Amino acid sequence: MKSLKDFDRIIDRHHQPILIGILLMGLLLRLYGINFGLPYLYNPDEPNRVRRVFRMLSTQDVNPHWFGHPASTVIYLLLLSYGLMFVGSRFLGICNSSEDFLELYRQDPSIFYLTGRLWSTFFGVATIWVVYLIGSKLFNKTVGLISAFLVAIIPLHVELSKLARMDTLMPFLLLISFYYCLKILEEDKLSNYIHASFFLGLAIATKYPAIIFVFTIILAYILTKGWNVKGYLKPVSSVLTCTGAVFIASPFLFLDFKQVLIDISQENRLFHLGATGEGFINDLIWYIQNPLIQSFTFLGILLISFGIFLVLVINQEKLLLLVSFPSLFLLFISVLNLRWERWIIPMIPFLCILLAYTIYQISKLIELRFNYFLGSCLILIILTSIIIPLLQNNMLQGYKLSGVDTRTFTGEWMLRNIPKNSKILVENYTPQLPKTSFQFFIVKHNKDGIIEKFNAERSSHATFYPYGKIGNLKSIEEIDKNKIQYIIMGNYYDLYLREKNRYPKIVDRYEDIINSGELIYEAQKNNKVRQGPMIRIYKVSEK
Repeated sequence: MKSLKDFDRIIDRHHQPILIGILLMGLLLRLYGINFGLPYLYNPDEPNRVRRVFRMLSTQDVNPHWFGHPASTVIYLLLLSYGLMFVGSRFLGICNSSEDFLELYRQDPSIFYLTGRLWSTFFGVATIWVVYLIGSKLFNKTVGLISAFLVAIIPLHVELSKLARMDTLMPFLLLISFYYCLKILEEDKLSNYIHASFFLGLAIATKYPAIIFVFTIILAYILTKGWNVKGYLKPVSSVLTCTGAVFIASPFLFLDFKQVLIDISQENRLFHLGATGEGFINDLIWYIQNPLIQSFTFLGILLISFGIFLVLVINQEKLLLLVSFPSLFLLFISVLNLRWERWIIPMIPFLCILLAYTIYQISKLIELRFNYFLGSCLILIILTSIIIPLLQNNMLQGYKLSGVDTRTFTGEWMLRNIPKNSKILVENYTPQLPKTSFQFFIVKHNKDGIIEKFNAERSSHATFYPYGKIGNLKSIEEIDKNKIQYIIMGNYYDLYLREKNRYPKIVDRYEDIINSGELIYEAQKNNKVRQGPMIRIYKVSEK
């Protein structure tokens, strides 16, 4: 090979096996540790979807009665999946009735959560493929393959592909919408607007912030028509199509609007432990310094920044379209009250394409200024510097997920060392145990910090799922009043301690409880126990 063009020709001839290899690698990374925790439910967000679907099945009510994200596409996809699983189980003689099917879920929900996780994996891998298509359409197959490879190994994208959530579906739908935006630049046809708007509508029904992509469709319209636009057919058709797609995917978003307003107001809360924002500038810096650099490395972010500079200098329509969404979305999430690492996930595929384009352009510049060999060596060094840390993070992530969780290990210790039927005060993020193993007590925040006993007879599940926060206890006397013998603490105390200025009373309450008991167990991570929160068990002094 004497030039980059020669390399591109080789890639063109062999792009299919390379793409298959990338897709396979992306799949394997996403399957590594995907069954983590099961049959226990350690991710706090997954049950909100799965339990809601089973509530819909048991009540035969297709209204989710929750629209916080709204996650409607995921909820109905799971509803369809579980419906097919029920039909299959009846055909195989596993279940004779819907009640038998529900009982399977109550006894061991593993297969149902794994189904949701596999859907996330599917959309995660499908995203890799669509990124390849877009990168190839925008530039060439070399850029397309580099883009796909980057998406395949971004640790955050891999991690969220292992959860029964909506994080991988939303970017997948936005990418399809973006594909049709590119077609708008090529052919100003009504069908392209309708397709772009339809998939945007599905993305909005998956997660509200997808609505920011509206500006990308508007930009495609302006870049095609110019600023002096005449006629309303395409804009009106786009609005109607997008709205119609939202209605198809989430009809009760319109029919149960009162509940929608309630749920959105709750999601828009000002504070969240460990995720409270610090204002636009601070949050913008936080997103760059934390999840973005962790996802792309510092060198990767520098190259993406240089790529944005190139886009502004070159001023090509398709490049402006590429950077429009991730730029606006970063600004949008930076003005919100809360901040989460996972909120950058819709940006990742677009930034991977931009990063691949930048690397390719640098190679061309080096080749023109010096020679192909020097350009190739430099690009190899750049890619290696980015890829190796990301692959290491992925393997570490999978290694941790494939190990035992501190909650599982602690639960086994409790069953061996704490007498059956002991009175135990628990909180969220602590072991999930058979509901009849102990007498469980929780602190209900909406009950003015009073301790309440968990009623095992009223629960249809075989397992007790802890909830509440011990730090919300009204008075330490409540422990003596209910004759609590053991207190199981998760990592809430550590989280509140980091924000003691904001939650001084809760920290004081935790410390009062800690000082009143004897520490008899503390979870320690080792080669076997690789993940999970800190858990402490205190024995209450007899009085």
